Amino acid sequence: MSLVVDDFLTTIADGAEAVVVTLVRQSGSVTVNVASALRQPMSKKFAIYAGVNLETADTVWNIADSQLNPSGDGRVIQLQDRIAAGGATWIVQAAVLATLGSRWECVCSRKR
Repeated sequence: MSLVVDDFLTTIADGAEAVVVTLVRQSGSVTVNVASALRQPMSKKFAIYAGVNLETADTVWNIADSQLNPSGDGRVIQLQDRIAAGGATWIVQAAVLATLGSRWECVCSRKR
């Protein structure tokens, strides 16, 4: 068995990172730069909560609503939106506005 150190460290010691959120809509896509998103590996709690099937590449991204909507724009993260960071892209499978409406909790699958 081989261990990819970068993936391992990302999984256990992930910190805030810059991401690009793409809101995919019929009227056109909107791209938002977010300076400090947090990600964590998928847990069984989130899989049950979000009603999705667990996969090793699944990740929970946490996006501050204040960074998604710096001017009170009313943007929401929905199914099939995209989150990109470090050359990889994740597709939103479920999203909920959590923590008293201050943070988007997004269950995502890594695009292959």
